[in-house]
Amino acid sequence: MIPPDSLSAVSIKKSEWFSSPPVQSVFELLRKGGGEGRVVGGAVRNHALQLPVNDIDIATDLLPGDVVELARQNRIKCVPTGFEHGTVTLLVENMAIEVTTLRQDVVTDGRHAKVVFGRNWKQDAERRDFTINAIYVDDRGSVHDPVNGIEDLLNLTLRFIGNASVRIEEDYLRILRFFRFLSQYPDLKAKEQDAEACRIQRDGISQLSAERIGQEMRKLLKGSNAAFILTSMQEYRILELIFGRQVELKYLNLWQVWEQHLSRAPEFEQRLAQLCSQGKHDVDRLFHSWRLSTAERDHLTALLSQADPASGSDLEFKTLLFRNGVEFARDAILVGAVQSAGLPPLPKIFRFWQMASDWNSPKFPVSGKDLIAINICPGPEMGRLIARLQTQWIASDFQLSKANLLARIND
Repeated sequence: MIPPDSLSAVSIKKSEWFSSPPVQSVFELLRKGGGEGRVVGGAVRNHALQLPVNDIDIATDLLPGDVVELARQNRIKCVPTGFEHGTVTLLVENMAIEVTTLRQDVVTDGRHAKVVFGRNWKQDAERRDFTINAIYVDDRGSVHDPVNGIEDLLNLTLRFIGNASVRIEEDYLRILRFFRFLSQYPDLKAKEQDAEACRIQRDGISQLSAERIGQEMRKLLKGSNAAFILTSMQEYRILELIFGRQVELKYLNLWQVWEQHLSRAPEFEQRLAQLCSQGKHDVDRLFHSWRLSTAERDHLTALLSQADPASGSDLEFKTLLFRNGVEFARDAILVGAVQSAGLPPLPKIFRFWQMASDWNSPKFPVSGKDLIAINICPGPEMGRLIARLQTQWIASDFQLSKANLLARIND
């Protein structure tokens, strides 16, 4: 339940995020230019929901060019991150604050918008997606609510502004944002007609760029309600448009149970792995259709190709820890547990998990300098020799000493 006074000026002015020097500096900068700034969107929403405020977005009635010039005059670094749509990012004391000019989206095609800048706060609110994203806080801490977002926030209701179908046709990414919010904020309830509008308009997702789809799905998958929301998206036949096929969700449900049991924070790659039942084939497709990074692709491929650690010996698990590190080994344990037909050897999994927690990686005792000292020349052969010695050292449960290993070279 949201406290009734959570959006009072007193509550807001006492908050750390609002009173921070960077935010106050931007307010002051806009006042110097004869304009006004109001925090809008996620910061206001999260403050009311008593959640951490991480990103600050400020709307202003000044034109983007004026904001850039003000920043230059006051020696504030300014990056034109979305200048054509009125957005510049100010870097103040290592904090990035997006400042966006009030605007109307006069021409939309479901993917792009042609905008006209203005000074009308209500029109700016009406072009946004959800009512709870269109609550503004000015530099005095006063709240402005042009589209009745506070009522929806107090009732924990996610609602499109105006007609849901019209909002979606303006930008089909709003379908994914709708479900992403329900994943990130599990207490929110959606209006049935809004969810139905997403279902009806789902084919518009095909117009979106891979980057935008990937960005939203990253956020959605990290939400605490991800598995449940993906089930709804499956029922609405939205998920198959994003993945290119029907998706098996049972592994993600099990994964979230393990996360909760082991107090693990949700992570994108590990959760995505639970949806890749076709292994590398799925990963390679998502690499292109979601614009995964090379590092994400390689991590997913390694996780899905790793044999279930719980089916091996203690030494095999120690080898995994030594070669791949604690975090990868833990991920591999859980992936194996989730995908072992629901019947993993629980005592062994918990023992391996504890083994990973206590792991202090041993140092291989032989170096290239040691081999040079016994007249072995640097080069490919030395590298192969070190690899063979390391294999024997691991097989000894990391017990062979440097002397033992060097004595084996002649053998």
